[in-house]
Amino acid sequence: MTRHIDCLNTINGQNPIDAAVLCYSNAMVVSNQVQPHCRIHCIIKRGGHIDYLVPNETELVFSVRAPNLRDLDFINKRLVDCGEAAAQATQTKVDFQFPQNELYNYLIHNQVLANAFEKEAQKVGIDFSSRPETDLIIYRTTDLGNVSHKVPLINPSFSIGTSAPVHTNHFTKAVAKSSAQSLTLKVSLALSMTIIKYLLTPSLQQEIKQQFIADKQQIENINKT
Repeated sequence: MTRHIDCLNTINGQNPIDAAVLCYSNAMVVSNQVQPHCRIHCIIKRGGHIDYLVPNETELVFSVRAPNLRDLDFINKRLVDCGEAAAQATQTKVDFQFPQNELYNYLIHNQVLANAFEKEAQKVGIDFSSRPETDLIIYRTTDLGNVSHKVPLINPSFSIGTSAPVHTNHFTKAVAKSSAQSLTLKVSLALSMTIIKYLLTPSLQQEIKQQFIADKQQIENINKT
């Protein structure tokens, strides 16, 4: 068995693959140093097309999750440091792109609206034995977060009777079960009844609006600090 290796660039210490690997490793170190409510995801999107040729460039894609812009900016700066350090170590060049249209705001759940939904959900037999106060808070990347800064909303999660993580084949199979369909219909009914309750109750509308204003002010204060 033979293998042809293009060592021309690696002799000069310029291998974009090395830079990508170093950047990825650095970023994973940073991911262990951020706050528990923050997340760093990364893939090496381009790392060459032919195994015996050193590519001219590589590309990494990062997704960062944080509950506010302050933490998000802090992590972004750390990741820039990771890229620059990898480039310096391998004598390569690094370029950063921050697509503004892919920035999703922190999802604001309106607690007053959530309480109204809970009451309607209990009426149709939904179990709330697992209280939100004791559950792990999950931060999702969704454009619904942008909407939540314009109007009050909720984005409730519910059990379909499986412990399988979402975005897995096991969860896909669980969703197709009749028991999961029954639970989904219950939640849909509770959401519909919540909408009717909102439309017919001006005092509830006012409470939801006041909570929305207070939540927005709190987020703005955090981002300013």
